[in-house]
Amino acid sequence: MKTIDREALPAWTREASDAYLSGAAGLFLLHSNVFDLALYKGEALTLREFLCRALLGIKETVVFYNISEGLTFLDPASERRFLAGVGRTRKGALPREPEEVLLLLERFIRAGSPNAAILIDYVDRIAPASLSPAFLGSSDRMTCTTLQRWALDPQILQSDTIIFLVAQHVSDVADGIHRSPQVRGIRVPLPDRGERLAFIEHLLKTFPDVTLADGTPGQLAEATAGLMRLHLLHLFREAKGNGRQVLLSDIAGRKKAIIEGECGGLVELVRPAYGLDAVAGMEEAKRALRQVVQNVREGEYARVPMGIAFIGPMGTAKTFTATAFAGECGMACVKFRNIYERWVGASEGNLEKILDVVEALGPVVLVIDEIDRSMSGGRSEGDSGTSSRIYARLKEFMSDTSHRGRIILLVMSNRPDRVDPDIFRAGRVDLKIPFFLPETPGEQEAILRKMAEKNKIPLQVTDLSPVTERTKGASGADLEAIVLLASQIADEHGHTAVTDEDLQTAALDYIPMRDEQTIAYMTLLAVYYCSSRRLLPERFRAMSNEEIGGRLRETAVRA
Repeated sequence: MKTIDREALPAWTREASDAYLSGAAGLFLLHSNVFDLALYKGEALTLREFLCRALLGIKETVVFYNISEGLTFLDPASERRFLAGVGRTRKGALPREPEEVLLLLERFIRAGSPNAAILIDYVDRIAPASLSPAFLGSSDRMTCTTLQRWALDPQILQSDTIIFLVAQHVSDVADGIHRSPQVRGIRVPLPDRGERLAFIEHLLKTFPDVTLADGTPGQLAEATAGLMRLHLLHLFREAKGNGRQVLLSDIAGRKKAIIEGECGGLVELVRPAYGLDAVAGMEEAKRALRQVVQNVREGEYARVPMGIAFIGPMGTAKTFTATAFAGECGMACVKFRNIYERWVGASEGNLEKILDVVEALGPVVLVIDEIDRSMSGGRSEGDSGTSSRIYARLKEFMSDTSHRGRIILLVMSNRPDRVDPDIFRAGRVDLKIPFFLPETPGEQEAILRKMAEKNKIPLQVTDLSPVTERTKGASGADLEAIVLLASQIADEHGHTAVTDEDLQTAALDYIPMRDEQTIAYMTLLAVYYCSSRRLLPERFRAMSNEEIGGRLRETAVRA
């Protein structure tokens, strides 16, 4: 009798095996990293091959279906038993269209065929997500209904047939299927460090002519966090084809291109070249962030906030400080771009894809700039519930305590009042740091000098007070623009460095775009959401929440 070698299985496969053998589930939806290879007993296998070797080997009849290939079988014996079970005499008479195939598979299951397995690939192509069945074609409606019936039918669920549905993103599959409590969702994760190391060692044996030029297998496994085994295979094949060694020094750039490409341009993988020393002023904020960095480095994860929020008016260096914080941590930094799309399920799929990569990349700082826009495409109404579903999934991710110290979510906004308030609660965002326009000449001067240093602009100035006098209320972005303009003016005058006259001329010439009411409102929002009075300027520290709320109502701008 064939048995399952449970100890040789990865955790997600053991979960499916245990649920089936205990009778807790018989219908499974595999999702996420389903197009990768698996390493099983020294062989690199596709998902279908792996399931057949590791799990479905105990089954006498194994049937496969996808919309491209139609019905196929593990072996001739499986084909004969299936045809006998459905009363057909030859394979050529089998249908290919999904609605007909599913009804035939159902007949096979109800016939009481013992010890069988059915694997349906690309189930999202035959049972796609939709706002309403009215938007689906008749064929799609039929297949969705059939699979939903399977998920609720006791005879099918209690049969001796195990059924696997496979899709990359659960959000692409009809709600009635993936949300059914009778369908066990199983997430196939990206490989962790140990799994990558095992696969790299397998590849070194498979390609004996390919060697590592500047690192160990362990270092390569560490550097390739977030990549699929398939990516590693391509890396080795390319090295063999070019007659080159695998260069560890090339991996960072390759990984950035692969991950950004796999995520369809939805994220940017950033390698910060600077830390918090590059940020001018904001001493209390930098102190709080350095404490987080120290706790991460010392492994004091219980003291690391689940999430951090940067809140304040535009142009106050929130994005720059976020990148500097990631650089100070020494962690990878992933920046969201706008994940919102018009098609049903696409935005949710985008988010799932990003979160899968982030899970595999950790330790990582995940930066969401302008969260009020990036998570909703700037829409608040009329998106058919997409924004609420995205926020629900993000909140679930933010509340996962296994991420503490390994994944730091850093969100930024100048309009947090437009964001689901539950995002900012303690346990999701524990540290909320306010950002303000520079309030003193000393802060302005520090920013001017830092901006010149950042842009590699030599300063030859003796007195910045005439400039800071003219730039009261200017943002950090405005001050950077003035420094850049001064550099241009210096070039026009033939100066090798920016002089006092160049900088003063630039300050006189530059016209900032300002909306005082909006800035005042955003400033009060930063105060209102702040999690520590020590982070506030002196003039705000004694204000009560009621007083801040009253001033917000007085300065309210159109949302």
